[in-house]
Amino acid sequence: MTTEQKAAATVKSPWKQATLLINGKKVEWGAEPVLLRGQVNDVTVEAPPEVAKALNLELPQNGGLNIVASPDFGNWVDPDNRKFEWKIKPDDGKSGLITLVFYSRDVEEGWYHRSLVISSNLADEVEVKIGGESVPAGGSVFFRGQAKDVELIPKSGSPIAGYPIALRRTATSPLLPTDLSSAPVFDDYQTTHKWSVTGTNNKSGIFQLQLTARGMSTPINVIANKLLSSNLADEVEVRIGGQSVPAGGSVFFRGQAKDVELVPKSGSPIAGYPIALKRTATSPLLPTDLSSAPVFDAPQTTHEWRVTGANNKSGIFQLQLTAQGMSTPINVTANKLLSTNLADEAVIKIDNVEPSNDEVPFLRNARRILTMEPR
Repeated sequence: MTTEQKAAATVKSPWKQATLLINGKKVEWGAEPVLLRGQVNDVTVEAPPEVAKALNLELPQNGGLNIVASPDFGNWVDPDNRKFEWKIKPDDGKSGLITLVFYSRDVEEGWYHRSLVISSNLADEVEVKIGGESVPAGGSVFFRGQAKDVELIPKSGSPIAGYPIALRRTATSPLLPTDLSSAPVFDDYQTTHKWSVTGTNNKSGIFQLQLTARGMSTPINVIANKLLSSNLADEVEVRIGGQSVPAGGSVFFRGQAKDVELVPKSGSPIAGYPIALKRTATSPLLPTDLSSAPVFDAPQTTHEWRVTGANNKSGIFQLQLTAQGMSTPINVTANKLLSTNLADEAVIKIDNVEPSNDEVPFLRNARRILTMEPR
């Protein structure tokens, strides 16, 4: 049969006069019926007598599923006010494709329906991936102005491909739903299950994503997603010893621990995000002359480090705070490690000569020059 003949046969089908309803909702001509697994589905056919005075429902393909019907498959059913009714229950725990066929003694051809058996819980059918990765329990991280794909991957055996699913979003103040955009757009049902989601360029915050499938009672909620800047300085302030860091860096004393802490800026959801503290040193000071608890270089979700310098050396060192996935770290440069004994750091000279003892004579009305020079 040619394509044109098939099309003509479809147009002239006497079944066009019949209506199929699943759980009270009309199945449009050519659409695939959907049966929910693990529960009773009401299947109704409304047909005039010239099409069907009695109907027989067959299940020629069960897709490996266990499905029961009442009346039984293969039994002839009489109408009640032109309505033919069955109750069909697929077993829970497995989805798939089946074929339902209605036969009438009054027409030659059967009415075939390739049908989906799926769960009412979308999570049984798909896995959500964001940026190509499974979603962690704490939600996913998006960066301002950077698109990230939200994609649904069908689970083994699921016939969900091509099924209408919508992506929705809510936001936690100060972030607004309008601070997020999507292509395809939010809220509209789509049969291709991939969305490119982008957050605003100028605001951070928390937002939620929800994936809802038409006719399913239980959506998938992806909560506590973070929208962050790729510049760590937009998210936190650095404090050392409880104080903001001066432009010339902070001062540490040999052998004395000092806290390096990150304080989230207003509205930032950075708390709990992996951040590492790194260090470099300017000779003669070495990186190994500095220690930290927690250790340097390892990402931490608690943003406080106790940094201690060596007992026997002074010098200049740099601290760098790097956040996972961010392109711009925070550099705290020109920090000083000093002794608490000034004599370890400087030498006193009188008239450009270092005194040989603690007693230095000064004569009346005589001018002498005192200088202090770093060692």
